[in-house]
Amino acid sequence: MSLAKKINLRPGEEIISVIKESFFSSIWYYLLGFLFLVPAFFFMFWLFAQAYWGYIVYGSLIFVGLYIIFRTWYFNHKNFSVITNERIVNVNRVGWFEEYMSVLDYHNINEIFLRRQGMVSNIFNLGSIVVDFGDNQSTLILNSISSPQKVFDLIHEHKNNFVIKQNLNNIDSIYEAFVEVVPDLTEEEICEVRDLLDKQLEIIDKNSENSV
Repeated sequence: MSLAKKINLRPGEEIISVIKESFFSSIWYYLLGFLFLVPAFFFMFWLFAQAYWGYIVYGSLIFVGLYIIFRTWYFNHKNFSVITNERIVNVNRVGWFEEYMSVLDYHNINEIFLRRQGMVSNIFNLGSIVVDFGDNQSTLILNSISSPQKVFDLIHEHKNNFVIKQNLNNIDSIYEAFVEVVPDLTEEEICEVRDLLDKQLEIIDKNSENSV
């Protein structure tokens, strides 16, 4: 399944970036996996010489080591957030057969924070982005991502662009609704609208003269 189908990309919506946890955030799990593999290969011939139980120990070490490494890679690969020009989609794989998907539209975002702490984060330029929902109760946390400042700026940029676009769409909708209702206005209401328009035109003319 393509990413566009997975997140049900809307008409006119574009994928801007896919954010995943950095490799360095899980490096300890990879090292743990290798800690099981190293003795398995180092003592391989000795274990094989121990007959039945040696094969069991060898197989167990290989299985556990590969399982830890594969599991770490798999969940890092399956957990990600998609930034589009309209929203943030977070895909959270919590089990082999269990996955959650949450959608955060830009107009629901209250605050965005960048958090960087610890020596490892500063050495490898890692950080977390905390996105507060508009209800001030829920948050979306993008943990241990590379170049967090770039991601922070990217979300801010597209959030602002989305708000501006929504405001323009609202103005267009109001204008269209006004044009449709004009024939139903009374003479008094039309005169009131005309006076408001005249005042606005005077302001525009004054601003034009001042700019010249």
